[in-house]
Amino acid sequence: MDVFIGSSKEGEPIAKKVQESLQDYLKHRASFTVWSDNFFALNVSAFENICKKSAFYDFAVLIGTKDDASTIRSDRYMTMRDNVLFEYGIFSGAIGRSKTFILIEKGAKVPSDLDGITLPFFENDVDDLKKKCINIAQRMEQESKISRISLMPSTASAISYYQNFLKPVSEILYCEKRIVVGGSEKTVDPGTDKLEIILPSVLKEDLKPSATVFTRKHNYVEAAVLSNPRSYPFYYKDCGTKQRLLDIPTCLNSSSIAIDLFIGKDFVGETEEMRMHCEKEIINFKNTISYLIERDDYAKELVVITKEQEYKE
Repeated sequence: MDVFIGSSKEGEPIAKKVQESLQDYLKHRASFTVWSDNFFALNVSAFENICKKSAFYDFAVLIGTKDDASTIRSDRYMTMRDNVLFEYGIFSGAIGRSKTFILIEKGAKVPSDLDGITLPFFENDVDDLKKKCINIAQRMEQESKISRISLMPSTASAISYYQNFLKPVSEILYCEKRIVVGGSEKTVDPGTDKLEIILPSVLKEDLKPSATVFTRKHNYVEAAVLSNPRSYPFYYKDCGTKQRLLDIPTCLNSSSIAIDLFIGKDFVGETEEMRMHCEKEIINFKNTISYLIERDDYAKELVVITKEQEYKE
């Protein structure tokens, strides 16, 4: 998981301590970016940087330290910096409130819009800060096990792919054990013949040509299961001791289109940011599908998921 940590300039030492505490708990399961670690690209405004990069992260932790003294309706308060609250709002909108945390120094005034939300407050000492960070890290672990609808379409695409293809095909294959290949009917053994889902290594606006090249390269032919009112096509290869059934979810092309729209692509080529967005979409698609398969008695007996680069004959 990728975690962004934001703070005011004055709160940067606290941000570094938060990074250390989270890293101690999550270890190799997470990578961290503190706002001061070359987060802001050159020749781009801070606002544009935040807006475009926010959706890249899995989680964000914003730190509200007592930096400013403000007079509100004749009362004097210590308040956190405005940009910290602003970034909390941007990340909440981009990746969701459940994945955006604001860690507030005790004594700082909290905006009334956050009333009713259980917020972590910390005292400026190592033990208390570490305790609050562990609570946040545990929440991150819980959230990382589920998939939520986000600005990017991979979760919705995975649900649609499961409901409209994997679920009905798995039931038909397991119960009827029949497929049609080149006009001839063949029998499937759910114990040995698996339906392999190949995840593309690269996302493109049109994945159908890539699917055609892959299946022909590995000598697959078109096959289908028949059902009323429609049939469900996929690919087939007879390997002698077993039969291989295969499908490539070309619906992932929607993620490629969404990423281009999100970053406002106006150039030819691919940036590192685009590549990482695509990789996250593929991972989230896989995680969502895996979750759905595990809860489907038919699918979990038949379906296996493989990355294109890990495919073996």
